[in-house]
Amino acid sequence: MASAAKPALIDHAPLPKVANPAPLGLAAFGVTPVVLSSINARLLPAEATSAVVPLAFAFGGVAQLITFVLEYADGNTFGTVAFTAYGAFWCWFSLLVWSVGAGWPKQPSAARG
Repeated sequence: MASAAKPALIDHAPLPKVANPAPLGLAAFGVTPVVLSSINARLLPAEATSAVVPLAFAFGGVAQLITFVLEYADGNTFGTVAFTAYGAFWCWFSLLVWSVGAGWPKQPSAARG
């Protein structure tokens, strides 16, 4: 009985070295809270909140989620977890502020007692 031929192993070329994604994530991590804290500290007017919501979503959230994907591909577990958590937080925060501004969550009626 003839043995079946084993398939030849494919020799893959190493992946090209790419830039470190962490500075993008750290910039998004740093800039978004600074702007929000400037409003909370009254260094910026409360009307500037409308600028924080898109910043929190696009830069604080989406940029960090992109960083998470790049960190995952790079094999960095800490960067993957950290940027996923902070990116998800900023997406949640921006959607919360936006939905409250749109009047979606309704305040419960006053309890009578």
